[in-house]
Order: sequence, then structure tokens, then C-alpha cells
Amino acid sequence: MAQVTSFTLNTNGETQTKAFAKKLASEISTPNIILLEGDLGTGKTTFTKGFLSFFGISETEVQSPTFAYVNQYFCNSLTISHFDLYRLNSEEEFLALGFEEYLFASDLCLIEWPQIITPILTPSPYLKITLSFKDEKSRRLEVSHVEV
Repeated sequence: MAQVTSFTLNTNGETQTKAFAKKLASEISTPNIILLEGDLGTGKTTFTKGFLSFFGISETEVQSPTFAYVNQYFCNSLTISHFDLYRLNSEEEFLALGFEEYLFASDLCLIEWPQIITPILTPSPYLKITLSFKDEKSRRLEVSHVEV
């Protein structure tokens, strides 16, 4: 049975979301998989920009890989993969494209729209961050660490 530890954080704008993500990056161990869930516009890519800034990757370098599905970043000795699976239709499609290799060869993976591949992740532990709207600028971040 999975063990879940969680907490909730409210942010008031992109600056606070990025600051939290950067702080999280400073404390995370590798290897690790981070799932980013939420509706369009809730800040999944904004979170990723803040997270990657800890590793010296500038915001202008970070784009959601909507059409490429995955972008990789290399920082010091780390390999970081950033997925956007919005356009995928199935777990089988993910596997057929060879993306499973990225999951387990990367030091860190940030995955937007991960719901389609969650079964592949078991039995690996992962961090899930669900972003939702509080209002136009504010977001609610539910952070859960899942040990399977």
C-alpha cells in the first residue's frame, strides 16, 4: 500500500510559485520524479522554471515541450528531463516513443500532465504537485510524496 505525506501551500503570483519551486529543488534528492498536475494555466511550467533556476538554467531556456514531449537540461553532472504529456493518448504511446528510458536514466524528471503514465512509475516513489486556481493570480499547491 502506498504511503503518502502531504502539505498544501498557497502562493500569490508567479514570483512566489517560482520561489517555492527553487527552494524545493535545493532540498530534493536525486534520482527523483516530480509529477505536475493541474488545469491549463495553473502554473506547471512556471513551477518548472523556478525549479530549474536552482540549477542555473535561465527562465528563457525553459519552455513547455508541448510538441517535442520532452526537453533535457544538463547541469554539472545532472541530467534533468522535462516532459509535457498533454498530447499523448495512452501509456502505450509513451512507451512506443521510447520515453521510459528518460524516466530512469535522468537524475530528475518533471512531468506535466503525468496521469497517463502513473502506472509505469510504480513501484518508484515520486513527488506529486497538484496546482489549482485560488483566483486569477493566486494558486494552491498540494504537495504529496508517494512511497509505493
